[in-house]
Amino acid sequence: NNWESSQIWMGHIAITGKNFHLAEEKIARGGVSQAGVISEPFEAWIDNWYLKGSNWKNLTVAAQGKNFSYNLKLTAKGPIIKHGRDGLSIKSASGQASAYYSQPFFYAKGWIEQNGIRKYVEGTAWADHEWSSQFISDTQEGWDWFSLNFETGEKLMLFQVREKNENHFYSGTWINSAGEYQPVNVSQIDIRPVGPKTSKNYYTNWIIKIPDLNISITISAINPFSEMNTTYPYWEGPILFKGTHAGNGYLEMTGYKD
Repeated sequence: NNWESSQIWMGHIAITGKNFHLAEEKIARGGVSQAGVISEPFEAWIDNWYLKGSNWKNLTVAAQGKNFSYNLKLTAKGPIIKHGRDGLSIKSASGQASAYYSQPFFYAKGWIEQNGIRKYVEGTAWADHEWSSQFISDTQEGWDWFSLNFETGEKLMLFQVREKNENHFYSGTWINSAGEYQPVNVSQIDIRPVGPKTSKNYYTNWIIKIPDLNISITISAINPFSEMNTTYPYWEGPILFKGTHAGNGYLEMTGYKD
């Protein structure tokens, strides 16, 4: 009977550099131990890909692909951040929503291997956990999501869900270096793409302005060609920004058509 499980699990892995972007996908059926999630102690896995640990203060993420693999220990140096209304993140004017929290204070240490060459690395990491029983609204096409790490220690989560009539839905969370956080005033959010687009129709240069936070920054992708050519294609990769503030982060874009 376990082979009749209706659950399908999907996982993606990638590594990105200035001149390369490697990504892979796994899809597996639940019920036969090939893939699944255990809440406590936490473990999510597909075959030999996994994210696991005693809790969200200490995790290990590991995966092996055809030409790359990695194993990183994640140690939280700050609190969990709940987005929206205590973790209820609204996604549309008609009320679509998700449960959404982040751990943006991870310190990462471990190794990345590419084409048989292993490099030991350390730095910061940002983990998101989001889930919902709803799709975005029928009036919406996709989203542009930013996680930004400021050189001064502050952090910003920001997204727009794109409406077909261009009246996009915005949300964000401002996080100070001590881990205190507050929702961003959506009337202050100005997110604008800057051309040209890539061959796959993605914008990889952006301008973000939030006047009441004194933020006016320009964003550029480290690698404009970080497309995830998976079953449901999207763009996701590291970014740099400068202006009133400087730092690095990550950008995810969905719902764009070739």
